[in-house]
Amino acid sequence: MMLGSQTKIDPSEPALMSELNIVQKMKHGSIGLKAAVIARGDADLYVNSHGWCSYWDLVASDLILQESGGQILDFDLNPLKYDPKLGVRVDRGFIMATNAVIDQYRAKLMEALQ
Repeated sequence: MMLGSQTKIDPSEPALMSELNIVQKMKHGSIGLKAAVIARGDADLYVNSHGWCSYWDLVASDLILQESGGQILDFDLNPLKYDPKLGVRVDRGFIMATNAVIDQYRAKLMEALQ
């Protein structure tokens, strides 16, 4: 299952859902709640390509995901860098996912996110 925003339609979602054969999408509010839903095992993936997020919104979510077997990665599938020199806004897209999804679909994720 893929999570989506309640307020914005991410342009990368249709291609990613098709590439990964995802048929269900659940809309959910706040980044923190999306991380909790993935950590709880009720969803596998969330993609944000529109840049409507700040790094401080992601720090706690990243810790929750890491402790539960997931990660927040940039579109090159590298861990996010929390560096003040980068500014406060996430200027590129990011994904939240379980490690199982990242490991199983790494090549397809790379293709769909580029």
